[in-house]
Amino acid sequence: MPVSVSSYHTESSSRVGSSYSPSIYRSSLPPPFRSTSSFTSYRSTSGLDDGYSSSRNKSDTSDSYSSSSKRDYSKSRSSSSVDSVLKSNLSSRRTSTSSYTSSTFDISQYSPQNYVAGSSRSSAITSNRPSRSTYSSLRDSGYVPSPSLRASRYSEQDTERESLTQSKTKTSQDQGGLTGLSNIGNTCFLNAIVQCLSNTKVILEYVTNKGYVSEIRTSAKASLMKCFADLIRGLWQGGISSITIHTFKKEVDVYAPRFLGYAQQDAQEFLRYLLEGLHDELNRVTSQSRNLTEEIDDDLSDSVKAVETWKRYLRFDNSKIVDTFGGLLKSTLECTHCGHCSTTFEPFWDLSLPIPHTSRTGKLLLSQCFDLFTKEEVLDGDEMPTCSKCNTRRKCKKRILIQKFPEVLVIHLKRFSLGGRSYKVESIIDFPVSNLDVAAYSADRQLQNLGYDLYAVVNHNGTCYTGHYTAYCKHPYSGEWHSFNDLSVRPISPETHNKQDAYVLFYEQNQSTNL
Repeated sequence: MPVSVSSYHTESSSRVGSSYSPSIYRSSLPPPFRSTSSFTSYRSTSGLDDGYSSSRNKSDTSDSYSSSSKRDYSKSRSSSSVDSVLKSNLSSRRTSTSSYTSSTFDISQYSPQNYVAGSSRSSAITSNRPSRSTYSSLRDSGYVPSPSLRASRYSEQDTERESLTQSKTKTSQDQGGLTGLSNIGNTCFLNAIVQCLSNTKVILEYVTNKGYVSEIRTSAKASLMKCFADLIRGLWQGGISSITIHTFKKEVDVYAPRFLGYAQQDAQEFLRYLLEGLHDELNRVTSQSRNLTEEIDDDLSDSVKAVETWKRYLRFDNSKIVDTFGGLLKSTLECTHCGHCSTTFEPFWDLSLPIPHTSRTGKLLLSQCFDLFTKEEVLDGDEMPTCSKCNTRRKCKKRILIQKFPEVLVIHLKRFSLGGRSYKVESIIDFPVSNLDVAAYSADRQLQNLGYDLYAVVNHNGTCYTGHYTAYCKHPYSGEWHSFNDLSVRPISPETHNKQDAYVLFYEQNQSTNL
């Protein structure tokens, strides 16, 4: 029997180690369109450095809560045409699958809540934002160079008509991808994320080879994916200095209305919404029926449970996004009184790592952040869960490890603390450019050679209230590093990474990795 949680369980605040899992797995971020399923559970939170809190109300479902955040993003949406889009999308959202691991305790109720760093910047969206306009012609639809730059067209028909030799293709690969993105009003957060994804080789080749065309769901309009693909192809066309993002920005606004307007936003939050939107349109699973009553036998070994959990996840969520960014966390909870141990597994698409408490401008290693994320934690006092074997609340030990590592590991450094005393943690975090060894954080102690190489970094320069995003990216073909600062693209040395401003790290498995 698993360890269960009493309804008055409060969130641990001793450390903050959490990850993003797709919204159907109780992501701490409100999904772009929240599921109306009664199975979805939104829990009380105590956020980064105890800076964020939200109230919760008991839902109609047992042991399920719906949070009411002190910063209600939903109130900042436009109430006109956007609401109609919102309602139409609610009817087509995926049903929650939070009971995949119902035979084990709920990891989301034990792992400290992941807080959207710097979310106060996104709460500044005002009601006087410009309304969405309808394009009258393809010329007005965006994805064209800035007026001062040479114009370039890159429709799919043009691309299909091109007949390039192998040498020309190689030249295009080596010279492409060095195109800037215009900032149309506080859109540096979007530009930085797009440049990082553009240099994610597996995603780039998926787009340039048009692998997505055959995988777009017939029931989906796939406007977001098509616009994203057009934008990436434009960045890799070569021969132009920059392109604009108007069309892509408007599609993002439709899918996630919280990004409407031109207020400052959080780059990591945008990445989560973008990946979720692309996944929705590329999901290879067409059936929407879900068996939420089926349970995993708690007597099975942990390794078998993990395999079964992943299989069940893929039954309903299977896309190129999952192939690339999908991993699996393992959480164990052990009763200190009777020794009863229960495990649960939860998919994730990125890891949000806490930053150890040192001087705010001190120097740390990335491994120290991983150590804190996977450190054993004692749940005592008001945090004690109810042990199903003792049938009473007991002090327990909790630990989180990584069961399945993704092809691309996205690491979010939790630099922002918001609340009564808001601040940005400006510690210098030393992260390896090559061979990030994560074997020590694996749930399988027999795994070796778990190496990752850095290929992109999102930087944030500023405070927790305002700032500017840039990206450092490694060219997937030439191996050279460049700085992307909106329109500006310039070569840099990997040794010049600003490790005080690094916010989101993108790592890819190196050739020595055998997972």
